[in-house]
Amino acid sequence: MKKNLLTIIVVIMMTLSIKAQDSGMCGDNLTWHWNANDSTLTIVGTGDMWDYPHFDIPGGHISTSATLLKHVIIESGVTSIGAGAFSYHIYLQDVSLPNTLISIGDKAFRTAVKLSSIEIPDSVTTIGDEAITGTDIESLTLGNSVSSIGESAFADNHCLKYVSIPNSLKTIPSTAFWRCTTLEYVDFGDSLVSIGEHAFRDCALTTVSLPETLQSIGDLAFLSTNISSVRIGSSVSNIGIYAFCSNVTIKEVFCGATTPPDCMILNNSYTFTSDTYEQGTLYVPIGCKSLYENADTWKKFTNIVESGVSVNEDFDDSISVFPNPSSDFININCKNMKSIEIISMEGKTIKNTSVDSDCIHVDISNLPSGIYLLMIKTEQTCLTREIVKK
Repeated sequence: MKKNLLTIIVVIMMTLSIKAQDSGMCGDNLTWHWNANDSTLTIVGTGDMWDYPHFDIPGGHISTSATLLKHVIIESGVTSIGAGAFSYHIYLQDVSLPNTLISIGDKAFRTAVKLSSIEIPDSVTTIGDEAITGTDIESLTLGNSVSSIGESAFADNHCLKYVSIPNSLKTIPSTAFWRCTTLEYVDFGDSLVSIGEHAFRDCALTTVSLPETLQSIGDLAFLSTNISSVRIGSSVSNIGIYAFCSNVTIKEVFCGATTPPDCMILNNSYTFTSDTYEQGTLYVPIGCKSLYENADTWKKFTNIVESGVSVNEDFDDSISVFPNPSSDFININCKNMKSIEIISMEGKTIKNTSVDSDCIHVDISNLPSGIYLLMIKTEQTCLTREIVKK
């Protein structure tokens, strides 16, 4: 009886202690403040946060009930979010980050499943491994200073639809966006150099346009996506095994490299699926067809066409498509146009129009909202642009 009574008293004292604690330290010069009325944790001060193991966020008493924490405000002066700081807090809904923030630690927001949005300020340069995984975020625009993201940094975000990669980021590491099953579109920027293994595996991408700066694509990088059209820039020198084994047949592969990129072959497995090799069309730079016809992996394509579509001509300022995005019409200006074709991301031709001038006004008001491939055929070549119907 005495033992049971002592246990009850200890529990009561611990509970009172927990309720009484509403502030504490979370860095050498940082303090956390807890407001139970609106379930908000505010961090103030200057410098870096401490790192935390799972379930031990700033104000460890709050972690005794992960349902309590719903809002986080990190005020100006804080320069880093500690590793594991808000990991597994399944009712965390929103986070406010300051423009003094430089780094987000490993697993900082891992499995914060109700976190629906996070705006990463331009001051951030480093985002750790698994930093923002398993959340409800729908779009992600990385700040213009981000130069490093960790492995699986944004994996398993099953509501994520859009990602914008800044020019400051040169490498997308392994598994960075793996299993983002609703991710439909990525703006890869203009400076990316490498994409790691499994980086976009199991995403919902339907079209991929890679920058001219890209040099390498890792194994299984775009495995099990819905890609039907892919543009590979002129600087790519190697592509991994299964890199573009899409769930659907890739109808069009545009490769701008004058020297066919080396493609990994293992146990009779290749970069693309057999259906893509047999039914898809490979567009290569003018004068390079014979090189691709004799290069390992590339020679498996049944249809290889010489075209300026993926080399520098395709980025010539003399070709313009505007407004883009558009809700009702687009104007196309291009010398010596012969025809234009609008193709859905499923590979279906939506419009096919003959042209006998250098400009055309095209009505797209009846098209469903989404991303389309615009193919422009001229007297000499075939060019493409992505267009977005609002």
